[in-house]
Amino acid sequence: MSSPVSNEHQARYDIHGRLHRPMTEGKKPMVSAVDMAKKYGDFIALHPLNVQVHAGEFFGVFGPNGAGKSTFIKLLTGQLRPSKGRIEVLGVDAVDDPQKVKANIGIVPESESPPSFLTPAEFLEFVARLRGVEDMKNKVEHWLEWFGLQEKRDTMCKDLSKGQRQKVMLASAFIHKPKLLFLDEPFANLDPIYQRKCREWL
Repeated sequence: MSSPVSNEHQARYDIHGRLHRPMTEGKKPMVSAVDMAKKYGDFIALHPLNVQVHAGEFFGVFGPNGAGKSTFIKLLTGQLRPSKGRIEVLGVDAVDDPQKVKANIGIVPESESPPSFLTPAEFLEFVARLRGVEDMKNKVEHWLEWFGLQEKRDTMCKDLSKGQRQKVMLASAFIHKPKLLFLDEPFANLDPIYQRKCREWL
């Protein structure tokens, strides 16, 4: 599953599956895509679609392998340029200014790992500096402790288990407390305890 997540109040549905937005009516969406599509030559990676995600909503994308879920995420996060359509994220045009979009969101890409030549502490410090996180040292230690990585803080990431590397990636997305998170298969390698812990934090 791939999902953009905004950190406020969860959207609610009635018994007929209709979405209610009592706290977002009339407000500008955090994510807006109009007629967004992606082609590689004659191959259609993503058919045109329209999307709106408001503050407080958990928006999930489900589908088989190759359905375009990761392409969808990469388009919204400025990692890919659409073949057509308009995309706005947090009020920023993701086509014209993808770097500004990336600076204001948190991302956990599919099957991504932290650099093998860094330790978890070094990688989180690097991300915190890039993000301009205040009280960086304490924030790094907080997330290492939150994910149970204190004993692995100085271990090279290449020597961590898949689950531990996934925890480092999640910590790097959470460390600056972004208003919007894009998570692509975020819990694939986590044990049930940390899957639940992350869901509760979100």
